[in-house]
Amino acid sequence: MQHTILLLHGALASEAQLKFLTRELPPFYAVHSFSFTGHAGRPLAAADFTMKCFAQEVTEFIQRQSLPPVHVFGYSMGGYAALSAAVTAPELFRSITTLGTKFDWSPATALGKCAGSMPRPCAKRHRKLWSSLRACTPLPPARVTNRHQRHAA
Repeated sequence: MQHTILLLHGALASEAQLKFLTRELPPFYAVHSFSFTGHAGRPLAAADFTMKCFAQEVTEFIQRQSLPPVHVFGYSMGGYAALSAAVTAPELFRSITTLGTKFDWSPATALGKCAGSMPRPCAKRHRKLWSSLRACTPLPPARVTNRHQRHAA
């Protein structure tokens, strides 16, 4: 039996961002993906552009598609949304792998990282997203370590 994987894109991108994985993974996984609200031309209501809503979209997608517990690969914001969803519905997930997911969101760090690299309308959307991420972080406090660190005994 094939495992199921859900691919989740990063902020201001779309499911097309991970299309190369959609092409490569089918021999190993039943592959699913979607574009978050406010991305890829999907309508955006300001009140829905929050991490809580993105996490709810992940949960609803899994339930609507009647997927068995999924493996998730989440890039950046997609990883954050998956982890946030798993806090409220852990039974829907087998594993979550993230890449480039930042847990210390703030407007200063977000804007510093992308300053000058995007047109004004995108920068404005980034500020709104990062403000909402900072405001509603549903993740419990956790110790995040680098896998290469040595732990003192």
